[in-house]
Amino acid sequence: MTTKKLPSNLTTHLKLLPLTVTLTVLLWLYADAHLTATQQDLPLRVKFAAVMNNHSMTVSVRQPQGGEYQISLTGRKSRVNQVADQLFGRAILTSADRHDLTYAFDGSHFRYGKTYTFDTLRLLNSLPYFRRHHVAIIAARPRKTELTFDRLVKIRRPIEFSAIPDVTATISPATAVVTMAGSMLLRIGGPHEVSVTAQPLQSLTGLQPGSHQHIEAQLVVHYPGIIRHAVKVNPVTAVVSFIAPHGRLRVLHLGAVPIWVDGPPWILSRYDVRVRPTAVALTVFGTDRTIRHLETDLALGSGAPINKQIIGFVTLSPSATSTTGWIKHHVHYTLPRGVSIVKGPHSVRIKVSRRQRHSAVPLVPATTSPAEHP
Repeated sequence: MTTKKLPSNLTTHLKLLPLTVTLTVLLWLYADAHLTATQQDLPLRVKFAAVMNNHSMTVSVRQPQGGEYQISLTGRKSRVNQVADQLFGRAILTSADRHDLTYAFDGSHFRYGKTYTFDTLRLLNSLPYFRRHHVAIIAARPRKTELTFDRLVKIRRPIEFSAIPDVTATISPATAVVTMAGSMLLRIGGPHEVSVTAQPLQSLTGLQPGSHQHIEAQLVVHYPGIIRHAVKVNPVTAVVSFIAPHGRLRVLHLGAVPIWVDGPPWILSRYDVRVRPTAVALTVFGTDRTIRHLETDLALGSGAPINKQIIGFVTLSPSATSTTGWIKHHVHYTLPRGVSIVKGPHSVRIKVSRRQRHSAVPLVPATTSPAEHP
């Protein structure tokens, strides 16, 4: 029996085969390491909307608060880096990107006032933004997303002008339409808890006494509780007409107006509330006479009658619950007669937690805890 010899060139190729396979595998590994990447702990904020023919439904996020997630991505390295830069704020999110980070539901599939739970990973991966960038979310916190679908209601409220105390003003238009979620309106106590004020867009200290004024003012909606960006007012400005008072007008800067916590006694005994900051700066406005009286009362400090002190209040509603972090909350101020606020914060941040033990409720609104640093 004879054995045929393989051609020399074929023998050479067979000898090189293991080396070729090894080099190919190494090239694959090298390419995979440079062409794919994983990025962890990316911040992501998503907006949710419900589309209906009559546009009468809104979506509020119960979990996570503010619609803010932590995600991990995988995909081609260049695309992952591009998405990471945008989510970290190192690159600009275009209008198309922001549009594609909004999840729009078919509102006809959901009932008003009911909360639904969704798998976060599946929900986020279906966003057009990630599909367009050809990246995939492989992990997300929290794992579940809770959304409440609600109806939008419109209420008409009179526009108030109190920037100059004791001045009769004509406002055009006289009323404004406020749009908010129906459950929110019910929770805060109804339409009478909502007010709209006209805040001047110019300084009022240099007005000529007795002169007729027509000034433009921005409309601001006030209501108790947590600030919701979904609350809208239409129109957004109004024209205020009045006769400037004959007395000299003065402003007074207050450096440390305390913030107190108020609410039903059983709520204050159940929850501990921390406020940041615990005192705010205000600029107030009034006639020379009212400001002089205020300065006299301020000199007395806490010894002044409570109705002559300026205090900021955070009022907890009966539906208050613990928060997972710091949230924005409306603050309102008690002002002596004839004094108004020119400049100052409309909100502070609060953190609400359940008390370990029920304690006695003080007879005056509970003072806030020291401010914490982030």
